[in-house]
Amino acid sequence: MSCLKDTVTGNATPQSTTMSQPAAPFPNVDPAHQRHFYRYPVAVPVDVVVLRSGVPEAIPGRTLDAGEGGIGLVLAGELQPAETVRVAFKLPTGSEPVQAKAVVRHYGPIRCGLQFLAMAPQQQTVLHSWLSLTAKANGHPPTTGAATTGVAPQRNVPLQPGRAIRAGWLQLHLNRRNVLLAALGLVFATVALASWWHNGWNDLERNTATASASTARPLAYVPGIVMEQRVLHKVDPVYPPEAERMKLQGVVVLQAVIGTDGMVKDVHPISGSQVLGRSASDAVRWWRFQPYQLDGQPVPVQTTIEVEFRLN
Repeated sequence: MSCLKDTVTGNATPQSTTMSQPAAPFPNVDPAHQRHFYRYPVAVPVDVVVLRSGVPEAIPGRTLDAGEGGIGLVLAGELQPAETVRVAFKLPTGSEPVQAKAVVRHYGPIRCGLQFLAMAPQQQTVLHSWLSLTAKANGHPPTTGAATTGVAPQRNVPLQPGRAIRAGWLQLHLNRRNVLLAALGLVFATVALASWWHNGWNDLERNTATASASTARPLAYVPGIVMEQRVLHKVDPVYPPEAERMKLQGVVVLQAVIGTDGMVKDVHPISGSQVLGRSASDAVRWWRFQPYQLDGQPVPVQTTIEVEFRLN
């Protein structure tokens, strides 16, 4: 069994469940928040944006499983239960990222569970398509896109003959009023939801534009030995089983771009084993650095990172 180790907390988290079986349920789960949908294992990069003191903070991570109701994931930062976040991840069969508003339902060391609150119809289609294919592959019934709800049976109360006409007119009047109220409620809800999504997508687009502008600046090259001293959070790579069977070991050199927020914006291997290089890149994407500054201002930089793999 291989582990991802968080060097800040010193805890090692087994990762074998990520690819082979669903993650174990969280302890002490509120029955009101128990799942109503299947969760299927999937390991893809995920970005979580949380608003704190009016400033959006991006936290990178990786999914453990996903369903119509939410996702389980591990993060390179901390969230608080009941905290509202925006999440974006790209499924293996999707052509574009799934973006949604979510709430933190469960949180443990490194790992947490998010429940979806709202999602654009196009994003729902992407998620539903992947879930349907995965459900079919696992022999489960196809997803319906909605939770099953029960309706309490209505009792039939006999009416006296003298009151039948009056009761029928009253029932018709009440039905018309209920339909009118429901229609008005639907209109208000539609307007409110459209306004919320418009504002939400504008926020996401502004954040994306800011990140793109930051990355588009001319990159200053900083030696790896300098950036190594500015590491704030580091995750050790998983030793690939294929590399263990092939007795592969040695040093992998990665080229990385560090943004003005200290996050790893891009990373790829430039020397060493390809198998070890993929594992090293997956781990380094979670690293966080103290932003590099020029003339007192944080700037994006390009650097190299060496990751050593050694068999026991």
